[in-house]
Amino acid sequence: MAQRPMLILTVILCTAYIVSAQCPGICDCSSYDSRKEIRCGTRGLTSIPSSLPPDTQILRLEFNRIENISATDFSRMVNLKQLTLYNNMISFIDTNAFQYQQDLEVLNLKYNRIRFIHSQTFRNTQKLLELSLDNNLLQSFGNDTFSGLVKLNELEIVGNPLQSLPEGIFNGLTNLLLLDISNVVFEAIPSNLFDGLTSLETLKMNNVTQNGGHLFGSEIIFASVPSLITLEVRQNSLHCLPGSLAVLRALKVLILSMNPLTCSNFTVLKHLQHLEQLHMEDSGITRLSSNMFVGNTNLVFLLIEYSNLSTVEEGAFTGLSRLEDLYLSSNNITTLPDHVFDSLPSGVNLDIADNPWYCDCYLRWLHTWLTTSYTGNTPDERQPECVSPNRLIGQRIIDIVESEYACMPQTELNETMTHSVNEGENFVIECSITADPSPALHWLTPDHTELLPNTNKIPFIVDSESTLTIIRIRKVDAGTYSCTGTNAAGTLNIRNVVNVVGTGNTPILKTDPHLQSSTTITSQQSEPLKGGENSTLVISIAVVAFLIILVVVVVIVAVIRRRNKRRDRFRHGPEAAFRNGRATLPSLPSCTTQDNMAMPYAASDDRYTLQRPPTTSVFDPPPPYSTIPSSPNDDIYQEIKTDDDLYEKPREPGDMSPTSVRPDHTYMIQVLRQDSFVSNGSGGVPAGYERSMIRDVGKPKSDTSSTRGSAGCSDQPANGAQRNIYVATNDVKDNNRQSNTEHNDLRVRVPDLDPEAKATYENTRRT
Repeated sequence: MAQRPMLILTVILCTAYIVSAQCPGICDCSSYDSRKEIRCGTRGLTSIPSSLPPDTQILRLEFNRIENISATDFSRMVNLKQLTLYNNMISFIDTNAFQYQQDLEVLNLKYNRIRFIHSQTFRNTQKLLELSLDNNLLQSFGNDTFSGLVKLNELEIVGNPLQSLPEGIFNGLTNLLLLDISNVVFEAIPSNLFDGLTSLETLKMNNVTQNGGHLFGSEIIFASVPSLITLEVRQNSLHCLPGSLAVLRALKVLILSMNPLTCSNFTVLKHLQHLEQLHMEDSGITRLSSNMFVGNTNLVFLLIEYSNLSTVEEGAFTGLSRLEDLYLSSNNITTLPDHVFDSLPSGVNLDIADNPWYCDCYLRWLHTWLTTSYTGNTPDERQPECVSPNRLIGQRIIDIVESEYACMPQTELNETMTHSVNEGENFVIECSITADPSPALHWLTPDHTELLPNTNKIPFIVDSESTLTIIRIRKVDAGTYSCTGTNAAGTLNIRNVVNVVGTGNTPILKTDPHLQSSTTITSQQSEPLKGGENSTLVISIAVVAFLIILVVVVVIVAVIRRRNKRRDRFRHGPEAAFRNGRATLPSLPSCTTQDNMAMPYAASDDRYTLQRPPTTSVFDPPPPYSTIPSSPNDDIYQEIKTDDDLYEKPREPGDMSPTSVRPDHTYMIQVLRQDSFVSNGSGGVPAGYERSMIRDVGKPKSDTSSTRGSAGCSDQPANGAQRNIYVATNDVKDNNRQSNTEHNDLRVRVPDLDPEAKATYENTRRT
């Protein structure tokens, strides 16, 4: 019987324990990682339930309407480790509200209406690791509010209307790793605010403003947090980077987003040698200066998106040899300097889309780099596209051919110039138009004649550099000369209005460039005319050299012709018959040939007429046989003794030369050349000669019925009958050439003639 009371007591105690351990019907209970979790969030609770199991370790009461936390609400929950009360309406917390939660590690009181927290509220929560007081109505803290939280790792007091933070408020938080005091308006920020935070790694001060002073104005504000790794200062109206950042030698992540950053001085960055990530998106930065990141050799992530960046200087990315991600999209960048990405790894992830790229010659290098050198990963939808010029709008940079990356032709001259030039002078105009790629240049004269480079249309000469020279300019050459340069980007036209005045000399081109000063040109802009002296000099030298050679050739030909005429006059003149002092010629043989017999010289248009005088017993030759007139060509005289002389082979050159005229012999002009002879065709062709034909004048070649000559000449062929003429070939001709005889030989012998011969000679010379 004694055991029955003990059994009853045991049953009662067990029943009480079971009842106490039951989960409230309004909440959800579960075990997670050997921890008992009670979830009472979003239940519309106005107070903390009193029936919560005392062994609860995780209690979630978010999104309710709880207004107060009393000293007894959590008094039985001594094992509580995580307590979540965010998004309630809590405005008051009792000083002893957490006195029994010595094992509490996480306390979340975000988004409530707490106005005040007593300095002793967290005195017994020494194991607390995370404390969140974000977005309440806290205006101040006591000096020792957090002094007992020696194990605290994270403290967030974001979005409270704090007017100030007392000095030493963070003293003792030697294990604090993260501090977030964003969205706070301070009356003053003490320079020793972070004293004691020797282990702080992450500091968030986003949208923090200070009335009456500059944020981070003190150079020593970060001196007590040398181990800081991440610094967030978003949306803080920063125009320049504070010099106090230079002490953060261990900083790896710097977030400067949503700040004006209008200063161009970012030299403080060179002190952050361990920096790995730099965020400047949504900022007002407009320029990346040369060597801006030269000290950040460990940088692997650079983000400058949705900003006002428009200029990237050459060498801006020097030193970023380890960069892995570069984001420059959605800025105002229109162009980039040549090879600005050469210092980056070829495999960097690059995003430069959504910029107003101007695809001209200055961006050609980017096309080449993206298509040949870049090996990074850029999705097709993030490929940069051209916004201008209009002919390339919407086209991807990597798809455009290199020749389309062109710059408009330009010039340093005025696009319209006026020149005054003296008539007869040589006028030079340069076409000073440059472009990339080089433009196609051409001139247009006043009469709309197109002149391309390397054109020579006198009086216009255009050299390879499209410099126009007008030779001996005349008044009819006055007008507008237009030089046009064209490439894929467009066309530029320079108009040169040329006025020709006065009547100048007519000079030839000078070989001495200093002689160009004789040309007087007055122009609104005459400098370009001087640039053509070099090309004009070359043309002048060529023309003068040609003229000199031409003159020399003409003089030589004239001298040779004059000498030949004098020689022929001496050989064939009338005085040749009197060289032996005889006044009369012997009689001709009685036999004569036809009065007119044409003898075509072999393979030539020359025609020679054989004329024979009538037969007389005493030869008293009437004119023109009384004298021997001079021959206008190089015919020589054939000695005629008998008719057979017409057919015999040529005599020796000495016998046939006018210088060897013999007495008592008859000589007829224009009978045969020295290198030919005639035969009836009965024999073969002599060696060294070639065959031709001879027939009477006016008779057809086939006519052989003509009558014969006079009665004593039965050996002559009938009219129209063919005769053979054999003309010496070149070998025989060369052997038959004779040396010239000086004309003064005759002059020496003329005085020795008898009076009758001299009278005949003088009469012949006058005729």
